[in-house]
Formats: sequence, structure tokens, C-alpha cells
Amino acid sequence: MKSIIIYYTLEGNTKYTAETLAKILDSDLLELTPTKPIKSLGFSKYIWGGKQVVMNQKPNLKPYKYNPDQYDLTILAAPIWASHFAPVFSTFLRDNTISGNIALIGCNEGGGCTKAFNILEQQLKNNKIIGTLDLMSPLKNKEETLGKLKEFSEKLK
Repeated sequence: MKSIIIYYTLEGNTKYTAETLAKILDSDLLELTPTKPIKSLGFSKYIWGGKQVVMNQKPNLKPYKYNPDQYDLTILAAPIWASHFAPVFSTFLRDNTISGNIALIGCNEGGGCTKAFNILEQQLKNNKIIGTLDLMSPLKNKEETLGKLKEFSEKLK
């Protein structure tokens, strides 16, 4: 099964998660990068990131290449902000049609991902969600994260 992991990272947690899972599954990777990145230092990241979510903003993305017809499985991985996937995914989903099997991975600092998964599942209701994974602080919990990713990968095969 050909798969791609589409991800956004602010502080490296989702990048670590995506790259680790890509090695396990032999997946392609696509990093979504906004044209105006949010600074990851200090309290301002919460203000600007939260503002994007609350205002339903869709930040512009740097150019990328993606053809959904090439993949049997699409895995979306993102930090969770205010119970939502990071806003770059609103832009991505507006600009692209994903078809087929989808898995969702949320990286958080303790808030959980259930609401974010439910919101995204509604946006992707014409697809089959075959799995979700909620990871807390992957960079601080690398061994636990690796174990969860290996277990998750078995469900996706």
C-alpha cells in the first residue's frame, strides 16, 4: 500500500512523529509550510496560533507537490491548537481533494485530540478514517511514541 504522511510542525514534535512513522511504513512525506511562519518561542505562539484557529484563518502555504491519486493511504499529522488541527490543514483541505483511506495523528501538550479528530472527520466525511492516534509531547517521550507508532502502523497495514 502506497502511503503519504502530510504534516505541519511548529516545535518539531510532529516532524519527529512523521519522520519516524515514515520510516516504519516506508511512506512519502509532505511538510506543509506557511509563507509566514509562526514563531515558536515564547507566549506569542499561543496568541498567533490561537487567533488563526478562532478566526478560522487559512494561512498561505509555500508551494508543494501532491497528487492524491498516487496514494492508497493518507496520514495527516499536526499539532493540536484550541482543539483543532493547526490551521495550515484548513488551507490544505480547501485546496486539495483527498480520497480513500485516511489516518489522523494529533500531537498535543496535554489537551487531548478527540475534539480535533471529530472536527476533521466531519470535513473528511466522504473518506474512510481507518485510525487515529493521540500523542502527548512526542519529543519528550520518544520511547513511548515509538512504541505507539509501531502499534499504530500495524493497524494501518
